[in-house]
Amino acid sequence: MKLFSEDIIILREIYTFKKVYLYDLHKKYKLSPAQIIRSLKKFSEKKMLEYNNVEFFITQIGVDWIEANKSFIFLKRFEYICSYDDNLYKRNKIDINKLYKPKIYKIDYTLFKEGE
Repeated sequence: MKLFSEDIIILREIYTFKKVYLYDLHKKYKLSPAQIIRSLKKFSEKKMLEYNNVEFFITQIGVDWIEANKSFIFLKRFEYICSYDDNLYKRNKIDINKLYKPKIYKIDYTLFKEGE
């Protein structure tokens, strides 16, 4: 089975905590929902874990598989590079009761067409 860096992150978390909330995984490692769901579907098809809309749990098959592959999962050094940068989306805050006027040239005119 081919493992990606997000797969290894998920396997480490689930083995350590036995139950992990999906949003906590997203918040802690900045994994996209698509990355998380792709990994969860792959592991649930192999009966390694079970999940619902909020959290996921490890099964005994998953524990046995992780223990058989511990050296690869826990000892291999890798660095997850997240393309999401918090500073990219932060702008200067506007003071309370201060007028905000958007720059007309930055407005997407398709928004006006869709509203018709």
